[in-house]
Amino acid sequence: MHVNFKKTIGKIKPMHAVNNVPLIGATDKLFHYVGEAGIPFSRLHDTGGAYGGGRFVDIANIFRNFDADENDPASYDFAFTDWLLNAIDAQKTKVFYRLGATIENEQNIKTYYIYPPKDNMKWAKICEKIIAHYNEGWANGYRLGIEYWEIWNEPDNYPNIRDNCMWKGTFEQYLELYKVTAPYLKERFEQYFTKQLTIKEKNEMIIADSYKEYKTLEALEIPIQSQIDNPHQFFNQFERLKCNEAYQEKIEWS
Repeated sequence: MHVNFKKTIGKIKPMHAVNNVPLIGATDKLFHYVGEAGIPFSRLHDTGGAYGGGRFVDIANIFRNFDADENDPASYDFAFTDWLLNAIDAQKTKVFYRLGATIENEQNIKTYYIYPPKDNMKWAKICEKIIAHYNEGWANGYRLGIEYWEIWNEPDNYPNIRDNCMWKGTFEQYLELYKVTAPYLKERFEQYFTKQLTIKEKNEMIIADSYKEYKTLEALEIPIQSQIDNPHQFFNQFERLKCNEAYQEKIEWS
């Protein structure tokens, strides 16, 4: 890599966002490091330990009884997630909120919260109320201006449902959830909602094919969790996607 310090071409996009914050139990004593480092975004996935610590972020932790009334503020338990998001906001770091569930690594013993919702539209409406709580003040909430709302995480974690620790359904079932949720939330929160989807790095062409039909994707996240011996392999992967006809419309990459 060669850097020419005599030539100014503009600001460099911050690239040091992180997943979560240094959360220990329910204390923010280490959060100041996030602020001091100028971390631009904190993505909230697998937050607070197994099953979201039973308290944080996950749909099942906030809306504990799926049969409850999604329009009733009493159906929601925002307490610990309120504390967390406000503590992150105090560090001038923006939240990147994953709507869905924490990974269940021991799903082979018992699976709890990673099944497809039994009612996709109700799930979308629950997400709507969570967004309204944090961006519009609904149910004694806040106006944090959170822009990025991710609809689940890596539903394609494993091709075999039996082994999948993120989504106990078919990939087609996930696409149906996305097809219902993304347009609904985008119409409701046009001013600050980016439809975000996260998939494994080896399965990106599946999304390209699916996008031709569903046409709802605005942002695509591909977590690179495997070792990359040659950095050019990483960039070539994105070039393949950008050249795919399914992505000729404007899509933001992260």
